[in-house]
Amino acid sequence: MTAMAGWVVAQARPLDKGVLDRMSATLKRYGPDAQQMVQREGAAMLRTLLRITPEDRWDQQPCLSADGQWLSVFVGRLDNREELAQALALPAGQLIDMADGHLVALACQRWGEDACVRLLGDWALACWHTARRQLFLARDPIGNMPLF
Repeated sequence: MTAMAGWVVAQARPLDKGVLDRMSATLKRYGPDAQQMVQREGAAMLRTLLRITPEDRWDQQPCLSADGQWLSVFVGRLDNREELAQALALPAGQLIDMADGHLVALACQRWGEDACVRLLGDWALACWHTARRQLFLARDPIGNMPLF
């Protein structure tokens, strides 16, 4: 089972390394294939991976936007990859090598919270906008993926 965790602090201050280490150790058993943490000012996100879909072989999360403003983490499965890629105007060949988490990250950068209504499948996600210091959490409407 893939898992994600995050920590956001109200004021811009360094994150406690001890807390980050405990977060990482606690989730390690849920994602034996990979674990990665990304930190930005005031936030850290962690994702552990158990590969279950073909696209998971390319999955590198958490995702950080090219401008460094968006940090996102996604767990789950997208059932409308082609539809999202078309709405994002991605070249047809680019989707072949793109994991669901990266596709969701691009959707969040483009549409913010409104990206959630476009996602079909079993999923949960967290997105942090560094400059605005805004976090949003969401999961699919059926709620099969836990999100605490």
